[in-house]
Amino acid sequence: IGIGTNAPSSTVEIAGSNTGVVIELSSWDADTVGSTGFIRFQKSASNTIQTFSATGDGEWLGSLGFYGSDSSSTASQQSAYINVIQDGSASSAQVASYMAFGTGTSSASAIERMRIKSDGMIELNSAGGAIDHGFIFDGNAVDYHIGLDDTADDLVIGRGTALGTTIAISIDGTTGHIGLGATDHDSVHVYVNGTAASGSAAGLQIADVL
Repeated sequence: IGIGTNAPSSTVEIAGSNTGVVIELSSWDADTVGSTGFIRFQKSASNTIQTFSATGDGEWLGSLGFYGSDSSSTASQQSAYINVIQDGSASSAQVASYMAFGTGTSSASAIERMRIKSDGMIELNSAGGAIDHGFIFDGNAVDYHIGLDDTADDLVIGRGTALGTTIAISIDGTTGHIGLGATDHDSVHVYVNGTAASGSAAGLQIADVL
């Protein structure tokens, strides 16, 4: 079905020329619970319409895709997506799932970056791969970050938007040792790196104490 076009590229396409396209779901009801616009993504493992068959682990239950036109102006490319995927076998009354969020770059297709798991836990870099990932806090004058410096396999907290630079606190991924102002944890549990008032190097190391 095409609305605004006589050559729809999908089952239903609403197209606009020199204008935005808006889909509005309006509900006019004094009831405050349940009476609202609602979009339902429904999946059954049966090929027969209106026949329900249990969906399985890893089955896609719904998806939203976001596309833009590439620089060759010949194709539409996926830039980001949100997928809901079943997590485990369905029970007699419930279906567990996780929600995956993916983004792409100017040189790579969209991949999963974050996942909200069925138990509510949030996982970053859920697709795996050797990349830094974390959170950036955009301040008024100074930015901060917390995340995994994948090169060093350290959890770091620091200033700026680049993980692993201007570090305030780091936790060594191998030993669990903590570094303050440094990533060089040496063989101690806590390593403090700083500069004395005179400008000469200064630091405090706290070794094992029984």
